Amino acid sequence: MQLNNRRHERFNFPYTIECFNPHNDEEIIKGIAINISVSGVCLYIPQKLDKGQEITIRSVVYSCPQKATVCWVEKHDNDYYKVGCCLHNGCS
Repeated sequence: MQLNNRRHERFNFPYTIECFNPHNDEEIIKGIAINISVSGVCLYIPQKLDKGQEITIRSVVYSCPQKATVCWVEKHDNDYYKVGCCLHNGCS
């Protein structure tokens, strides 16, 4: 279980996302954002990411792709991971 070290309150707001390595646009991971805040997002995805890894998140919720850093990763079940990310905020 993660300690609550969040700067902003998170809100349950499930929506579909695509995330990818900013250095490899061809490797797209489709998943669901479980909750969101001004500074972070929790993802539910079928691929393990590494703590400290930078990713880009695309969704209709954001007006442009959002860069983020993976803060933590938990195995959720046999096929999915919960991933906590800090958003860099701003459009690139």
